Amino acid sequence: MLTADGQSPYSNGVTDTSLSRNVSPEGNNVNCRNVIIIARYLQKTIGTESWLFNDLPYSREYLMDEIHWIPLSLYTTVINRAKTILNDPDAAYNIGLSAAALGSWGESFHAIQKLFAGVFFSPRAAYRRLTEFVKHFNHTKDFGIVSLTNGTCVLKVTFKPHIDSCEDFESDFFIRGILAGIPTIWHLPPATVAATAVPYDSSNLNPEQCARLALPSEAYGAPYFLYRIAWKQQTWFEKMRTLITHGLTRKRVFIESVDNQLAIIRRYAEGLETIVGERTKELREANDLVENWRRKAEPLLYGLLPKDIAEEMMDANFKPRRLYATTLYTDLAGFTEYAKDKPPEEVETILNDYFDRAIAIILEHGGWVIKPRGDGVHAVFGIDGNAGHEERAARAALLLQKMMSNYPWDMRVGIDAGDMVIGQIGSRNVKRLDCTGHSVNLAARLEGAADRGQIVITKIFAERIRDRFMIDEGSMVALKGIGDVFVHRVHGERKGV
Repeated sequence: MLTADGQSPYSNGVTDTSLSRNVSPEGNNVNCRNVIIIARYLQKTIGTESWLFNDLPYSREYLMDEIHWIPLSLYTTVINRAKTILNDPDAAYNIGLSAAALGSWGESFHAIQKLFAGVFFSPRAAYRRLTEFVKHFNHTKDFGIVSLTNGTCVLKVTFKPHIDSCEDFESDFFIRGILAGIPTIWHLPPATVAATAVPYDSSNLNPEQCARLALPSEAYGAPYFLYRIAWKQQTWFEKMRTLITHGLTRKRVFIESVDNQLAIIRRYAEGLETIVGERTKELREANDLVENWRRKAEPLLYGLLPKDIAEEMMDANFKPRRLYATTLYTDLAGFTEYAKDKPPEEVETILNDYFDRAIAIILEHGGWVIKPRGDGVHAVFGIDGNAGHEERAARAALLLQKMMSNYPWDMRVGIDAGDMVIGQIGSRNVKRLDCTGHSVNLAARLEGAADRGQIVITKIFAERIRDRFMIDEGSMVALKGIGDVFVHRVHGERKGV
């Protein structure tokens, strides 16, 4: 957005950034974290990034602050200018690949990178969170996980309707580079990222661009990108060895870095007074950096996990614990029959829409989604320590059933509350944050015993919510591995209670 004289309100010398966070309707849909990644790479490879900011409608200070957003057209100008400066046709990929190693995707995400780098997490955990993290980088694309295993991920990237993929060609390789660099957080080799479908019309690309893509003709013209990402797996012992080795390395690098900074300051003191002043200012501000990145990282992390668990992970001090909570399991009835004759793209689209809505309802009611399971969901309420989780789970289940009027299937739900253990659960080589216990298993069996559209609960659970919900008289059912159990069905919430 320019003023009447053609100047940006954020150009050099102007400090008013009251509109700096605007994403819409001004059209500022790319976060400046992307510019920071480009600038850090130039600084690393050629020693300066100053040429990058010449004659741009925003100041360098604006573009190097991760709270700001810019139009896609300006981001395209910046990345193409970097490609020209570097004289490297693969510059976009290499820049994206550098982000993890240089920690250049902003202070808040650099903090989360440090958190993820521990033994507790793995590249799979990072790829799983892409759909949440990407919203902090741009509003031009939607990311979706098609499939995710311990060593591979299939990712779907769809442009917003008003974006021309050919005009944003270099972002394709920039994204591939970022995706490839994620395993390097764990000191693994970069992942291989292969595009199997792209939305380009090959007739609109020049021969150099077509050669860089190196795709068969049938891969062109899809309504989205499909990336297949594959990375090396580590054993548990390799993870521990890496943690110890690189912990010592980081200490050595820190000492070397301090020595290097002192040498630079001595050189500046001999005559470069302007740079001395700049570096002195940076040193004065260094004491605020830890609190600064924590302040920016906490909202991101707390949006994914309960506060107490997030805090323990921030301090790398998470320990298993026993707690009383409510478990909810869902499953779709009729989905397999619906999906068997449908095109995969149609099934993927409608299933992703279902998961988005279902997970939003669970989160709004204080639940935490442990994991999707096939076409169902495993969620837990109450691990944040707040009371009333039984009623919140029942209310969420009723809204989930109401939501099913938008889909050609029905839902089965099982709910129970009880003691459970939450911690790192899994095999020696593959562990994840999960929960286990009798009430967890019982809730899963109740879901299996439910008919289409039913919410099945135990007699004890029914007594805890009876005052606020309408519940049937109940009946005896046989649950696999458990035996005969008296159960009830939840039919609705009492009005005016």
